[in-house]
Amino acid sequence: MNILENRSGFELWWENFALPLIWMTVGALACTCFGCARVQTTAGVPTRQATPLEQALAYNDSLAQANKAIAQAVINANGTTPPLLSNDQANKILIAQSRIADFDRQLTPLLVSAASVTASAAKISQLLDEIKAAANPLIQGGDLGIKDAKTQQEVLSAFRNVYNFADLIVNVLGQAGLLKA
Repeated sequence: MNILENRSGFELWWENFALPLIWMTVGALACTCFGCARVQTTAGVPTRQATPLEQALAYNDSLAQANKAIAQAVINANGTTPPLLSNDQANKILIAQSRIADFDRQLTPLLVSAASVTASAAKISQLLDEIKAAANPLIQGGDLGIKDAKTQQEVLSAFRNVYNFADLIVNVLGQAGLLKA
């Protein structure tokens, strides 16, 4: 019997979409409102507000960490006896994860300076769109074929985080006038 069979559509929607989105929103608002995006300085010198470029770099780092979490969760799930997902499903997820990593590797050097971002705005937008396009089908599908509900949720949440961090990069660079939306 599948554990998900006894759950209502609302429960599944709440746990798989609404709740993670609420936490991401609360976190982003807290960072914005309370200024958690601060830059560490030397001893005795007060911290300063992070620049939009520094915020974009931090979001990009978080995107990469979420993407790495996807790979690790799938590898761990496939390494159990019996495996929690088929090789075909693991390959499908890891191919999307690998595409995201490739796009992010191309994106990172373009975020080194405001001049670089402005000069490479079209390429940055394209790469962020590609990252979201790689994550979106798995998010929309909802069922990754992972037999353990907790692991399934962990991987879906990580894909949502990748998508949301890509959006945050677009938004912070766009608001700073460095990237035209």
